[in-house]
Amino acid sequence: MNCSKSLPALTTSLITIILITSSCQTDKVVNMESLLTDMTNRHCVTQLPDPPYQLKQFSSYDRGSVSPEEDGWFANADYSRFVREEIIEERREFVLFDHESPGAIVRWWMTFAGEGSYDGTLRIYIDNSDTPLIEDNVLKV
Repeated sequence: MNCSKSLPALTTSLITIILITSSCQTDKVVNMESLLTDMTNRHCVTQLPDPPYQLKQFSSYDRGSVSPEEDGWFANADYSRFVREEIIEERREFVLFDHESPGAIVRWWMTFAGEGSYDGTLRIYIDNSDTPLIEDNVLKV
């Protein structure tokens, strides 16, 4: 085997590995750009994030749906499942998500039984504020 002919391939491979590795998050800041890079770079998705971050999911899924082998697998009463209920300024508010420390809401969806079935106000409170950062009707177009 002629090693001199395989040197360019080896060099190219090493440069590629260095570029891929260096394109992963190294600045220790989690932001939109770093999350998109980590998500779309095939090498990055094989590594643990640095600095570490976690996915937190809150869902109203029906807790009766546990396993295909158990009764209730197709349970679909996934409405009105909240973290807790609070009374704020004499109104009932249902807490859908509660988390301490920095983060980003990256996905959100709602389902409704039909037109006129729900006409609620969504309020997003940040950093334990008494005033919502966002407050609006969820069905507002």
